[in-house]
Amino acid sequence: MFALTLSVCAVSLTTHRQLGYLRGLADRWLALGLNQRVHGVLGDGQEPTIFKPPGYPTFIAFVVLVGVEKPRATETFPAYPAWSELHGLMVRYEPADVARIVTAVYWAQALALAAAAALLFLWLARLMRVEVAFVGALLFGLSPHTLILAGFLHYSALHLLLMIAGGVALEWALSGERPSRGRLFAAGLVWGIATLVRPVTLLLPPFLLLALLLRDRRWRAPAASVLVFTLGMTAVIAPYTVRNYLRSGAIVPVSAQVWMNLWAASLAPVAPQPDHLRWKAVRMPLMRILKRVPESPLRTDPETVRDSLRLEAEFRRLTLRNLGRRPGVYVANFASSLWTLVRDMPTVLVRNFQYLGRPEATVRDWYSPGRVQDFHPPGASRLSAAVVHALGLFSVAALLLDARRRDPALLVAGTLYACVVVAHALVWMDLLYYYVKLPFVFVAGFRFVDQALAWLGGRAGRAWEAVVLVLVTALGVGLAAWVL
Repeated sequence: MFALTLSVCAVSLTTHRQLGYLRGLADRWLALGLNQRVHGVLGDGQEPTIFKPPGYPTFIAFVVLVGVEKPRATETFPAYPAWSELHGLMVRYEPADVARIVTAVYWAQALALAAAAALLFLWLARLMRVEVAFVGALLFGLSPHTLILAGFLHYSALHLLLMIAGGVALEWALSGERPSRGRLFAAGLVWGIATLVRPVTLLLPPFLLLALLLRDRRWRAPAASVLVFTLGMTAVIAPYTVRNYLRSGAIVPVSAQVWMNLWAASLAPVAPQPDHLRWKAVRMPLMRILKRVPESPLRTDPETVRDSLRLEAEFRRLTLRNLGRRPGVYVANFASSLWTLVRDMPTVLVRNFQYLGRPEATVRDWYSPGRVQDFHPPGASRLSAAVVHALGLFSVAALLLDARRRDPALLVAGTLYACVVVAHALVWMDLLYYYVKLPFVFVAGFRFVDQALAWLGGRAGRAWEAVVLVLVTALGVGLAAWVL
């Protein structure tokens, strides 16, 4: 599985122009990673930041450390505009060095996706027959929605790997009649690392407690298990929380972005827009606040710890004011965010990837709400999204069937899915976050496929099972080939 996924990623990286920076949507992650490698500081030059989680910049810094020479500083601003955008730091780097580093990051992310597919196979194989598990993991690895992430300067590929590794570790820890405390602690370590990439799983312990209480109503054993798991998470997260406290004097578990997102969710009703950037709907009031509050130059990422704290305090004040005046706005945005993450899957990122493969492709403002996205035919992207939609429906069916039989097979996948969906809905849901549901709909969806095939085999014979699996495999391979 690892080799198959890596081979397709290699074809993509060697034959296709990648999403890369995606006109700023990838954010300043590369700049933060380069700064961490050159100056040993997560931030800007020698100025630390508490605004961003450290996981993905550390991944980039590690890739540079083991695979590429340290970038050289230059006094002149790079002439190539794309690299100019990549340099969000006061220190500039030679464009040739940055180009080599970007390529190394792409290949490291391809390795991460290949490892994610291999681990997903191990997870699926615990819940279903091995041939169905193989097809499910293969479709995950070849899915256009995952394939394009290898060449995107964004944390999504790394986060997918860590979520799947965490799911496998938690499944392993909870197997058997009594959960293993050593394994629970190890699973907590993995989820602590995942939380330093995306803080949405800070809420995981209470979700795990509720899930274990469903399996065992006597609260002491579930509470003890969750305590051990939480200690594992804390062992990873606490040192970074201490780092933030020493630099800011405030308790910031991972990153100082919560109140900015809550402010956006409480400001005005914003309809789900899976193919557009939802933040654009609140851009004007956001820019007014950024112009009024920080002391450093105007941009959405504050440059200093002082600016981060001032912005968080202001957004907290505004959020509480909004909730006091019109709490229904936040409730409506929570409900719409919950619904869109469960129901929708963007098609525009796959279309962008296909479009960038054309020699005449140019940068377009496609992500603003209301913009027509007719730059590339939507056939492959819509079919790719339809596969995810179908797996989502299959997941619901599998969960209902297991609940009816009181089968805890999907306890871990359901718990993790509920956590990431609710956490995003509580804060903010946007274009680049839909990937978080992919591992869980593949796990639950292919459990239903396995059950349906077993029923079909019992009625029509085993040969029909093989025919269906071959057709599903052909669908996955054909979609990857179409997109490439």
